[in-house]
Amino acid sequence: MKNQKKLIFIFIVCLTFTIVCAEAFKDQNEENLSKLNASKQTIIYKNIGNIELLMDIYKSKEQNPKKSPVVMYIHGGGFVKGSRDNISTTHPIVYELIKLGYTFISIDYRLLDNNIHFPSNIEDVKDSIRWIHKNSDEYNLDADNITLWGTSAGGHLALIAAYTGDDQFEGSEEYKGFSSSVNNIIDMFGLTDFRTFYNFSNFSDKEWNNFNMISKILYGKSISKDGINEEFFQYIDKFSPLTYVGNETVDSLIIHGTIDKTVNIQQSEIISKKLDEFERNYEFLIIEGVGHGFKNATSEQLFKIYKTVNDFILNHYQN
Repeated sequence: MKNQKKLIFIFIVCLTFTIVCAEAFKDQNEENLSKLNASKQTIIYKNIGNIELLMDIYKSKEQNPKKSPVVMYIHGGGFVKGSRDNISTTHPIVYELIKLGYTFISIDYRLLDNNIHFPSNIEDVKDSIRWIHKNSDEYNLDADNITLWGTSAGGHLALIAAYTGDDQFEGSEEYKGFSSSVNNIIDMFGLTDFRTFYNFSNFSDKEWNNFNMISKILYGKSISKDGINEEFFQYIDKFSPLTYVGNETVDSLIIHGTIDKTVNIQQSEIISKKLDEFERNYEFLIIEGVGHGFKNATSEQLFKIYKTVNDFILNHYQN
C-alpha cells in the first residue's frame, strides 16, 4: 500500500498526455485491464420500480486472502446528467490503485428530473455504500477501508453520504440495518451549502424564473420570491453537507480552483471553516487560476492534484 513510485510515474505520463489519456481511457479500458490481470464487473446494486442502478467494479483477478480496500467514485453532472462511465477525472490513478490492491467502484444514481427529486440521489449513494458492507465477504472488500471520491455534484453527494449516519437517508428496504460508514472523503469542487449557493438578493426576474424551474427539479417544489423564507432554508439545509459536519465527521480532502464559475470556491471555504469549528481533520488544496473541472490546469497543477489524492488515499489505509 505504501509503494508510490509507480503511481507517481503514471501521473507524469498521464499528465503529460492528459487530453490523449482522457479520450483514450474508454477505448483502452479493456486492454489496460487485461495487462493488469484485472477485471471490470457491472452489477445491479439497486432496483427502484423499473429503474436499475448499476455499479462498475474494477479489481485485480489475483487471489488475495486479504480484503481489498475500496475507492468509490461519484460522478458529477449537475444532479441531472452523467453516468458511472464518466471517470476520466480519476483515470491517472485508477489502474495504479488496482495494482496496489485496491478495488475501484463507480456508480450510477438517480438523476433528478420532474419526477425524481432530492433526496433520491443521496439515498442511492448511501445504499451503494451499504451494498459494500452487505457484500464485503462475497466480493472480498474491506468495508473498514472505504474512500468516497466525488466531483462537482458528485462531490456534494459524496460529502453528504460520508457525513451522515447509518440511519439517515435510508433508501431500499434491502439495505436497512447495514452500515453506510466510510473512513474518508475526497471532494473536488462540490457544492456544500445551498443557502449561500444562490445569490437571491441579486436575482433578476429571469433568474427567478430559472430558479423556479430548477427548484421543481431539485426539490420538487415551485418556489416564488415570496417563498424564500426560513422554512424554505431549513428544508434545503437537509440536502447541504454543511448541515452534517460534527464531532464524528470523517477525514476529508477538499480541492477547488480559485476561478470556478460553476461552483464558487466559497463553497469549499465555508465547509472548511465549519470543519475547523469542530476540530476535524481535513486538507484543503487551493488551485490558483483554475476553473471548474480543472480543465485549464497546467501539467504541474494536475500533478499536484493527483499526487495529493494519491497520498491522501494511501495514508488513510488502516491495517
